Amino acid sequence: MSLPYILGTTLETIPANIPYLAPPAECKFALASDAKLKVGIVWAGNPKRRKNAQRSCNLSDFMQFLDVPGIAFYSLQKNLSEGDRTLLHQHLIPDLSPHLNDFADTAAAISQLDLVISVDTAVAHLAGALGKPVWVLLSFAPDWRWLLDRNDNPWYPTARLFRQSQPDAWEELFEEVKAALSLLVATNIEAQLQQAESLMEIGDKEEAIALYEQIISLVPNCIQARINLGFLQQEKGELDAAIPHYREAWKIDPNIPQTAYNLAKVFEEKGQSKEAIEHYKQALVAQPDFVPALINLAVALQENGELLEAINLYRRALEVQPNSWEALNNLGTVLQEQGNLEDALEYYHKALELLPDFVEAINNLGRTFLEKGAVEDAIACYRRVISLSPEHASAHLNLSLALLLVGDLENGFAEYEWRWKIKEFHTGHSCFLTGPDNTVSAREYRPLWDGSDLQGKTILLHAEQGLGDSIQFVRYAAIVKNKGGKVIVGGYQQLNRLFSTVDGIDLLIVKGEPIPEFDVQAPMLSLPHILGTTLSTIPANTAYLTAPADCQFALLPDRKFKVGIVWAGNPKHRKNMQRSCSLSAFLPLLDVSGVSFYSLQKELSEADRALLHQTSIVDLSPHFGDFADTAAAIAQLDLVITVDTAVAHLAGALGKPVWILLAFSPDWRWLLEREDTPWYPTARLFRQSIRGDWEGVFERV
Repeated sequence: MSLPYILGTTLETIPANIPYLAPPAECKFALASDAKLKVGIVWAGNPKRRKNAQRSCNLSDFMQFLDVPGIAFYSLQKNLSEGDRTLLHQHLIPDLSPHLNDFADTAAAISQLDLVISVDTAVAHLAGALGKPVWVLLSFAPDWRWLLDRNDNPWYPTARLFRQSQPDAWEELFEEVKAALSLLVATNIEAQLQQAESLMEIGDKEEAIALYEQIISLVPNCIQARINLGFLQQEKGELDAAIPHYREAWKIDPNIPQTAYNLAKVFEEKGQSKEAIEHYKQALVAQPDFVPALINLAVALQENGELLEAINLYRRALEVQPNSWEALNNLGTVLQEQGNLEDALEYYHKALELLPDFVEAINNLGRTFLEKGAVEDAIACYRRVISLSPEHASAHLNLSLALLLVGDLENGFAEYEWRWKIKEFHTGHSCFLTGPDNTVSAREYRPLWDGSDLQGKTILLHAEQGLGDSIQFVRYAAIVKNKGGKVIVGGYQQLNRLFSTVDGIDLLIVKGEPIPEFDVQAPMLSLPHILGTTLSTIPANTAYLTAPADCQFALLPDRKFKVGIVWAGNPKHRKNMQRSCSLSAFLPLLDVSGVSFYSLQKELSEADRALLHQTSIVDLSPHFGDFADTAAAIAQLDLVITVDTAVAHLAGALGKPVWILLAFSPDWRWLLEREDTPWYPTARLFRQSIRGDWEGVFERV
């Protein structure tokens, strides 16, 4: 200690090029590997030293900051009392003293730490000499080497000094240390958060996920880490893994709208609309003018049929952001759904003024033109969308429907194959093979049939979409059978008995039941494309369905002309409101003499049931178990008059005269401006000439 004097050392010339010590190579020391900040602690010096009582504190003083998250503490204290040993054990602080035989071992241990917190002992000097960050806790009257009124030290550049403000004021000092530790963790976490965000930006999502998980293990209440981790898991499709992180972030601070919003998006992806709506509403409680939540809540309510509330929410979003092209477009869709086509067009045009190449608005514009009967304008819109976004599945599907409507079956059915790129079709209309371990789509399991010879092969034809679609396209089974091979048809339970009468089917199974092995497959509505069907080659020469022989249905003896009626379709169908009429619309027909009317309507409201009982119309619904029963009833009739429902297809497939009542904007299969249909030679079409005008239709009927 005479060397500083001999060498003329001053504060400015203290040799402090650290580290000047390092643990010897033979000293191996490994601490548990985890992401926490590793902090070594020392609370007492050599008891033989004269001022040891003043410079030492108690282990219990350190207990104040054990609750700082993200830190693992290790004891570097050499000589432990039984009380201290017990306290360390109670608080799960590892005691390293059994491994510390000399200061080389202590140096090896310190090299594994991130920080040392020590009273004024040899360990403080050792950590400083090793170049390790060290916080030195000093008594009111410190040793000379720590100087006065400063929190750094020229002897050890990595040291930070915490001083008592008055004698024995350890409690106040430890409060200061706790605050500094909390800040250190926060700074460390902030750096890690920035690193994780950088990883997200460059697309290294797996590394970002690992880092966010590490941050959360250190600081479980880090909202940003939880939100971002949830978002990354959501992007990967790991929706159930994302939910708890969003929930925890929401619990920590319910005033952050993005948390509830993201949670709502997860539930939306899971198809849980009720939960999605609930969380969109929570986001709006946190921030009433949060436009993304306003728009997405409106979308969810619109899908639930709550159109007026959806309109109100879109308008609220536009009050906040008048130039929100998304809100303008979506408001157009709900107005279109209400049948308010002119206003819908206005909002689509407003959206396109802001964003001329906004493909969703152009696509919706096309849909509105189609509903107005401006088919060529609709086709032009769809083609423009496809030119801007060649993989836009919805535009391809809409184009297919428009082409089919004008009779271009070849190109229309080719475009119709794009339907499988749309989630609704992929998940809702596929035929699934259920096994012990997985559920696989038939389309993914075996290749699509290309129309070639099937000798020695088995083909699965699987139903999709509605019951009417299955009835219309099961006619192709006989044509497929002529290609050779075995034909399996996977269909709906309600049609199983009925389809037993179809030529060309070797095996009928109900969708969801185990399917025998097959070589190729085809969705029923892909068959016209595969077989190159055109208007002139639609297979419609004869009736291809009959009522099964075991279905006995006898109407009461009646010499009158027997007419079956249907006024409403499946209420879940997207366009059911437009295509359905009311039972009361049929009542003027009752004045026609020589006719007996029979209701073929399967699902009756209480109001309709009461109205039927007030008329001479016979309600046959109690006799209908499935469509085989309906077919047996139709076989006893002279005519069926129905809106566009499965019964229309059934009557046509049975070869029964059927009058089909069509909305102004009909389904593609009924084409335009004709009273007949190439699909059903016995059908006659009655079309609305004005949107919603059923009265004019029934006058002609």
